[in-house]
Amino acid sequence: MELLKDYRTLPELNKIEGVKSLPSVSKIFQTVDKQSIQFVKMLKDKNSAQGKIVREAVKTGTQAHKVLETKKVVKTEDPAKNLLLEAVLEEYHNSFDPIIEETFAKEKGVYYPAQYKGKFDSTGVINGKTTLWDYKKTNAPKRKSNMQTYFKQICAYAMAHNLIYENQIEQVGVLNIFGKTAEQVSSQVILLSMEELAHYTALFNEDLTKYNKLTQEAAWAQ
Repeated sequence: MELLKDYRTLPELNKIEGVKSLPSVSKIFQTVDKQSIQFVKMLKDKNSAQGKIVREAVKTGTQAHKVLETKKVVKTEDPAKNLLLEAVLEEYHNSFDPIIEETFAKEKGVYYPAQYKGKFDSTGVINGKTTLWDYKKTNAPKRKSNMQTYFKQICAYAMAHNLIYENQIEQVGVLNIFGKTAEQVSSQVILLSMEELAHYTALFNEDLTKYNKLTQEAAWAQ
């Protein structure tokens, strides 16, 4: 297999490699990961007060993520939300810009042949190391113990990235901006050690094995 020199979007990877039928990393989690399954159930429950809160948080997170991608704030009809998004952008410039030494690619695709596909937020250089990272927006700061799904996701992306791209990832991380209001906005940079990267990669591979088993059993049952 010849390594790709240029980064590709998922549609481009589908065109040249035929990855459309592969499950996304998110789909794998939503099939086998208890935390992800419960989250999706809450998100879909239109009669649940908790579900409404979750949907609003997801909407705000999506808007904040767009701000981080474009470095622009698109005004909404909610003045408080506009202030929050502006604070998110300011926090990005104050806390993330100084540590991101170089950016190679944004919003590009990865795939692991015959297994899964995904889309990472960025690759580049942080603290002198070639890094793959994802941005997150949460209501409160996160402990590592509560970020297992995030870590498994970026480790899956890194594993696939290193298989198909010439540029090799040395570390992975989550750049998280948190706070419910503009006044509360702050951030945390969580970079995984090599031992942690190996640990969460192994956990993802367990999820992938479970997913493949369930998919195979479902096919046999038809």
